[in-house]
Amino acid sequence: MKGKIFIFTLLLLAMFVPTAFAHTHLESSNPADGQEVSEKLDEITLTFGEKIEQGSTFQLLDEDGQKIELENINVDGTQLSGVVPTDLPNGRYKVNWDIIAADGHQMEGEFSFSINIAGNETTEDQTISKEKTDRGNSESNNTDQNSGAEKAETNTASDHTDHGTSPYVIPVIALLLLLVIIVFFVLLRRRK
Repeated sequence: MKGKIFIFTLLLLAMFVPTAFAHTHLESSNPADGQEVSEKLDEITLTFGEKIEQGSTFQLLDEDGQKIELENINVDGTQLSGVVPTDLPNGRYKVNWDIIAADGHQMEGEFSFSINIAGNETTEDQTISKEKTDRGNSESNNTDQNSGAEKAETNTASDHTDHGTSPYVIPVIALLLLLVIIVFFVLLRRRK
């Protein structure tokens, strides 16, 4: 009888342990890690090994670490995508992703790619051009730009969400499993 109980307990544990410890991973992306893109990039898509939850997001950074705003960041099953609203100048870019896996775990990672389109400005050319334009602006235009930068900083801070409950998912599952096992043993002892 004790052997049957032991085997039943092992089978019960085997059913729940793989799902409790399985974590998704980035299977692919477009553009791919290390890829050199030679045509206009309209959308960035990340594909994960398992379903991801709403609240998952990513950021696009240029080679100077400046955030490039993306539009319509969308979670659809195993895919996370976002629209690139402007033409990206030639240069290196980094994607930082932050997802919530189906099991509740928050995971993050990064990959990089480069843009090299013939006839495109590089990010350095664009910076020099912007500096020349900025120097030509009047004092009132500078004030408008500063208030816009403050709004962008506020939006960036509010885009980040805290997923503080995710570390509790596995302990709760483990406690429920332990409770089921204890109830099972108590019921077996009462039968005797």
